Formats: sequence, C-alpha cells, structure tokens
Amino acid sequence: LALVNLLVRNYGLLRALFLTFATYYSTLGISVLCYRLSPLHPLARYPGPTICKVSAVWMARITATGKRHIYLQRLHDRYGDVVRVG
Repeated sequence: LALVNLLVRNYGLLRALFLTFATYYSTLGISVLCYRLSPLHPLARYPGPTICKVSAVWMARITATGKRHIYLQRLHDRYGDVVRVG
C-alpha cells in the first residue's frame, strides 16, 4: 500500500496498482529462482538440468508429449543414478 500511495500522485490509481503488483511478483519470482539455484537449497547437491531445477513447467511439457520415460532415461544416462528434476 505504501508503494501505491507514492505512485498514485504521478501515475494514477490503475497504473500505480499495476506497477506495484508487477514489482511484487517480479521480486517474488526472482527470489524463488535465486533460491532454487543457490547452494542453500536442500536439493542443491543433486545434479540435473537447470530448467528442471527452476520450474515444473518443463517436465509437464515433456509429460504431455508422452515421452517422459525416455527423457528421464536420458537424464539418468547423463547425470547418474540420482537426478534432480523438481
């Protein structure tokens, strides 16, 4: 609310609300992304593709094609017995 109050004078109510929500959600997304890629994450010691560490959307896309088992087999061939996919 404090940010909206500061921005209302210059941008109007709707634009101030949009900027506030955009700032909040982009900050939230960037912080989640940084945490999932950081060594502080509990699964950081397990290898795997970066896209799978960041989001489950990639695995959902692979699953929708019906080729998940093939993709997981390739990941195990590349990274070993334990692979981080989520």
